This record gives sequence, structure tokens and C-alpha cells, in this order.
Amino acid sequence: MWEIKAKIEFYEKEVGNDNFDVQMEDLNSQRDELLRNLGNKKSNKESIMLLLNELIENYLKSAGDALWAYSEYKPFFNEKEKKLWLRKPNTAVPEQTIWSSSNYLFLHLALFLWLHELFLIQKTMFVPQFIILDQLSRPYFENDVINSDDKKKLTKAFEIIDGFISKVNSQGNSFQIIVLEHAPKSIWEDAYLKNIKLVEEFKDGNALIQNLWLKDQWNQ
Repeated sequence: MWEIKAKIEFYEKEVGNDNFDVQMEDLNSQRDELLRNLGNKKSNKESIMLLLNELIENYLKSAGDALWAYSEYKPFFNEKEKKLWLRKPNTAVPEQTIWSSSNYLFLHLALFLWLHELFLIQKTMFVPQFIILDQLSRPYFENDVINSDDKKKLTKAFEIIDGFISKVNSQGNSFQIIVLEHAPKSIWEDAYLKNIKLVEEFKDGNALIQNLWLKDQWNQ
């Protein structure tokens, strides 16, 4: 009976007399605010992409002659494919192929460093402030021998890393780059790079995983 009474009261309620003008005005205001925010996000995204290409260009300029024939090329970050391209000045079409693994090394450095610089500028909380790089010298060493030109390029790569750390520190931020490398320490010591510290040398029997430990595990 109570359920029937509630149903009757529901249908007896007068409808159609409410004034919806205030509600519509509020909804229209919310819609306009959402549209403004959407427009701001699009504008912010465009500004960020301009900043990205500017940061990339700064890193590639610091590489200088190490980029060989591409030293005057302009960087272009393809957002859709998430790739860093180079285009010849005064042209619109980017190069589809960049010759030399050394050139790709500097492109990768520029890519990683400007991404993290952007994260620091945007004060992004969700990206750890460190990078691990494995064997920057891979494009240069052959049979543990490196020629003078390649040594200059490898030194330039370490100089770019060192400069990035100095810049970050000067802005009151902290950052760490861990480099796993088999190049001799003279590469950065001869260049007097202040931010690069040798942690450990794995040679002459000293290894990350000691032979004695391996023998013990084998015997077990």
C-alpha cells in the first residue's frame, strides 16, 4: 500500500511549471568554459611543439661539426610518428635517411635531453630525473681502436651531457645520467668535464658479477 501511495504521489506531482532558464544559463556557462579550456589546450600544445623544436635545435647546434654534413640542418619532431627528423634549410621535406650511426647518436642525445629539459620546465612530477645510456662510443670503436676524428666526436657527446647537467644544476634542479661505457676515461678527463665522475672500472678481473660468485653458484 505504501508503494502504491508513493507511486500515486509521484504522478500527482505537477510538472511543467518549473523555470529552466537558470539551469540552462548555468549549463551554457559550463559548456563555454569547457570550449575555452579545449582551445587553450590546443594553443598550449602548439606552443610546446615550438619549444621542443627550439630545444632540439640548441642541442644539435652544440654538436657542431660532429654532425658532419647535417650540421646546418633544421630539426623537426614528427609528433605523429614520434620521430626526430632533419630537413635541409629552405626546404619543407625532411631527410628520410640520415647517414652514419654517429649522426644518429647525436639525434638520440638531442631527443632524450630536450624531452627531459621540457619535463623540468613543465615541472612534470611523473618522470624520474635520470637517464641511463649504454655505450655512447659504439659508433666509433673498432677492435678497441679509435681514430682522432672519432675521438673528437665522442668527446663532443660527453661535452653535451656535461653541459646539460651544468644547465640543470644552475636552474636549481637535480639530474643524473648513468653512462655504461668501455671508452677510456681520458675521453672526458682530457676535456676537463667537471660533472662526469668515474664510479667503477670493470677490468683486470674486476667485474660487475664477480667470477668467485659465479663459481660458488656453479658448485651449488
